[in-house]
Amino acid sequence: MIDITHRNPRKLVLLSSDHCHQSSARNSRACTVSSHWRAFVQCLLVMVLLASCSNRTELNDSVAQLTFKTLSGQALKVSEVTGPLLINFWSTSCTICVAEMPDMARLYGDYADKGLELVAVAMAYDPPNHVLEMTERRKFPFPVALDLGGEAVDAFGDIKGTPTSYLLDAEGRLVKRYVGAIPFDGLRKELDELLGIS
Repeated sequence: MIDITHRNPRKLVLLSSDHCHQSSARNSRACTVSSHWRAFVQCLLVMVLLASCSNRTELNDSVAQLTFKTLSGQALKVSEVTGPLLINFWSTSCTICVAEMPDMARLYGDYADKGLELVAVAMAYDPPNHVLEMTERRKFPFPVALDLGGEAVDAFGDIKGTPTSYLLDAEGRLVKRYVGAIPFDGLRKELDELLGIS
């Protein structure tokens, strides 16, 4: 249990009622140090949470230099995209990735003619023949690219697993990062805002 006491109007000290006893100055000093440490950890956690929730942060410069080579032979250059860009890192062995592909296809069908660019980037460990077979069998309407050398993953730098998706605005700034299944209702609202759709 944590008690909050004001001993000095300029300093807020957190004391643990289970371990802090006023009978000893030594115990009091130890509790104050421990309380300061807890306060520091709490502030650090708040900063991390705020950072993870922030939008429109800058990406590594190497992201703008990426060129995705699609299975159809096209080259999609991030620097030349003039509208919102959704980059979806996925793999054929990822059940969540495969399950959300129909929603991805509907999203692409609804927004491609409004300016959305979308590319599904298969991870380097995904066998190219598996990617090609699934793309053809399921008739994905959007571009699918291979990241054989891992350059795309390296550019983004913090992809721990699939699916991980990035929504960029027309200037190449990060709008949202989605780890795990995409909340498509929320994504559509973001796209409506970026594209000026009311």
